Amino acid sequence: MAAHPSATLIRQSYEALNVGDTAGALAAWSDGIIWHERVGKTWAMAGDYLGKQAVAGLFGGLPGLGLTAMRAEVHDILASDGHVVALMDMRMERGELTYLSHEVHIWHVVDGKATEVWLTSQDPDAFDAFWAATL
Repeated sequence: MAAHPSATLIRQSYEALNVGDTAGALAAWSDGIIWHERVGKTWAMAGDYLGKQAVAGLFGGLPGLGLTAMRAEVHDILASDGHVVALMDMRMERGELTYLSHEVHIWHVVDGKATEVWLTSQDPDAFDAFWAATL
């Protein structure tokens, strides 16, 4: 059975991000995408980002916070015409620090473009500690 088009759209977006192709990921998102960055409880960059430019700014600011590597490893994707749920492991590195957590990302898809995403983490305290640590 072929993958649902919404699943393919989101999987390709993660694949692009994993190789540093922000433009490739942005191609899967609507111009007005709403990105709910809520993985941690106290992270300074937590919040809602409206539009491709704002989300690109979020990603573009991470190296300035010491991020040296990030990889979203998808375990499974559940998809319908309107929604995608991605079950995944997120791995990030800052200097000698490593963050690894199971995450669930819930995407809203309209007319073949991602329009909104909510990110959740198994361990928001570990996420906050990773970003709060002094390098």
